[in-house]
Amino acid sequence: MVLVHGSGRLAREHLIGDMRRLVWEGFAVLAYDKRGVGESGGEYPRNWGGAGGAEATLRVLASDAAAALSRLRAEPEIDPSRVGFFGASQASWIIALATEYLQPPPRFHVILSGAAVSTGVEQFYSDLTGDGHRPPQVADRKEVERRVSAFDGEPGYDPLPAFLATPVHTLWLLGDRDESVPTFASVEVLKALPPDAAGFHTVVQFPDADHSLHDVNTGKPAPVWPATFTWLERIGVMSAKP
Repeated sequence: MVLVHGSGRLAREHLIGDMRRLVWEGFAVLAYDKRGVGESGGEYPRNWGGAGGAEATLRVLASDAAAALSRLRAEPEIDPSRVGFFGASQASWIIALATEYLQPPPRFHVILSGAAVSTGVEQFYSDLTGDGHRPPQVADRKEVERRVSAFDGEPGYDPLPAFLATPVHTLWLLGDRDESVPTFASVEVLKALPPDAAGFHTVVQFPDADHSLHDVNTGKPAPVWPATFTWLERIGVMSAKP
């Protein structure tokens, strides 16, 4: 697996828990420092709203992710037919774009707390909820959902065309109490996909989980690993354990 970062200045050390668990399960894992962070060269993309907008920034990050996957595929001990992406939050958009640069496409994607909606919708939702870090503009969840459903602002980058152009088996692990990504809206997008594309997407929702996929009441992590490995077995990437 290639691990793809969410937003922010993140390095490999921020993914150490995921790396260890995946290696323990038998995966070869490639993780990298985000460009301009840690030991990586290049310039960290700061100007989200600059020339080209969100998509231009995401494409820079997507090209890095695609290069990482191509590098992993080239290793002689790697089965190139079973290589895929694993990422959280912003990584959902990065992974969708990275797939455009890869031929053949990845075997699978595992996405945690990612958005199937556009960057504009996600930002509008985060502004309403306070993104889990600020006081919300609107406290009533039903009203938040109503306003998001009626959103008619600048959409920014929309991953939907990528889902339709290059179908890849994708597992979505989403928390219904996420205040950064509108899970309800992402689920609506995925349910509305045409049948030939919808079959590639599996959604697992955790009713009381937040953006970190921890239960908002108990603080305990949602069972993301059992869900992930069961799904990987089902699509033929992992072998079932005896």
